[in-house]
Amino acid sequence: MKSFIYSILFLSLAGSAFGQCFDPGIEIWSDTWRSCQINDNPNPVRDAGHWIMYDFGEIYRLSKTHVWNTNEPGMSDMGFRNVIVDYSQDGETWSELGTYEFPQGTEEAVYGGFEGFDFSDSLARYVLITAVDNWGHASCYGLAEVKFNLREPGEYTPAVAECAAPTETANFILSDEIVFVVFEENPLAIEYYFEYRPVGSNDWEEMEVEDGEVILFDLEAETTYEYVIYVECADGTFIESQVFTFTTIAEQLACGTPITSDYFVTNVDDDIYFAFISCNFVPDATSYRLRFRMAGTSDDWTVLEGEEPFFDIGFLEEGQEYEYQMSALCPDGWSDYTQTFYFSTDEVTGTFTVQLGEVKFDLYPNPARDFVNVRITSMETAQTEVLISNVMGQTLYRQNFRLSVGPNTLTLPTDRLGAGIYFVSLVQQNKGVTSQRLIVVD
Repeated sequence: MKSFIYSILFLSLAGSAFGQCFDPGIEIWSDTWRSCQINDNPNPVRDAGHWIMYDFGEIYRLSKTHVWNTNEPGMSDMGFRNVIVDYSQDGETWSELGTYEFPQGTEEAVYGGFEGFDFSDSLARYVLITAVDNWGHASCYGLAEVKFNLREPGEYTPAVAECAAPTETANFILSDEIVFVVFEENPLAIEYYFEYRPVGSNDWEEMEVEDGEVILFDLEAETTYEYVIYVECADGTFIESQVFTFTTIAEQLACGTPITSDYFVTNVDDDIYFAFISCNFVPDATSYRLRFRMAGTSDDWTVLEGEEPFFDIGFLEEGQEYEYQMSALCPDGWSDYTQTFYFSTDEVTGTFTVQLGEVKFDLYPNPARDFVNVRITSMETAQTEVLISNVMGQTLYRQNFRLSVGPNTLTLPTDRLGAGIYFVSLVQQNKGVTSQRLIVVD
């Protein structure tokens, strides 16, 4: 099943969302869209007023949404209050989903928005939100962001038929006190709760998370931790996962050979295998190397080099074991390689929904904080789709982009992704898809 999250970001998706007025000077996550004049409504049964319409480009099956109301300090009274939500497959015949009240923005720097309306798997290309009133502003109406969950209509039969806790996770030990955890998400879950503690402790630390990614800070060195993931289902029940564990490393005080390495193996379109490999951050290291080959052979090593200790390798053979080693570039030169680590393409722990291709592009800055630039050089005019997915292969953001001949630069917002490891994928018809690793930091 192909599924993804479609997040309307008004600053960068001009043409995908239609309304009466757009103020490009407003900070994107506070108040990125506003309507200050009345216009005719696309749905003829609605009176002229303040509204916004989303066009997904084709028909999808829609489910849950998440909404961020206008949150700019001193301007939250512009936010939509009572709204009517309609949807349509052709933009002419409309069905009413219902009437809802949007809570007013908090005007706080950290604003999580609220759970929105649920389409219950209705088919639509267009979604129309019409404001009945706002939170008190005399003339203008505003909205920050709406995140839609979309699925291909012909592939709707869920791979997961019931709400369940994750059975697979991956742990990346980044230092003696930082660990990045990813876990498989369930499309029928509405929230996750992550609890962890040192083995033997009686006190659990709890975190509420929306996506299948958690970064844990301030951990104790050389300590085994256990963690449990609780899934909140739509019927209000909670399901508890099995207990998973990881062990932190000793603090590395000087530049040298990395202490540890972790990997994650996935398959692309069922027949192309892909591995994501990392080692811990090494003090004062400026670059890292990964060398790998099929295990048990005398083949030459394939060597990759990068500024960060994260590497992704593709087009691996099915049912094969690979060996690899890693090294760090210190002020006095390259360190010795680590011991030999092994992974097998029989140990698939996740599935990407895209395949690797030959299209090349650059990401900068990487690591990114608030945004990342995608720099593409094209020999022709072409329609392109850009995706951001997490390590488990779930698409969190997508945008259509028309390339022109020559250099092209597209800026994507990343400050709502959360710190973690992601992949940016470039999709072009008849040219396949290519992906690059992106690190987002707080």
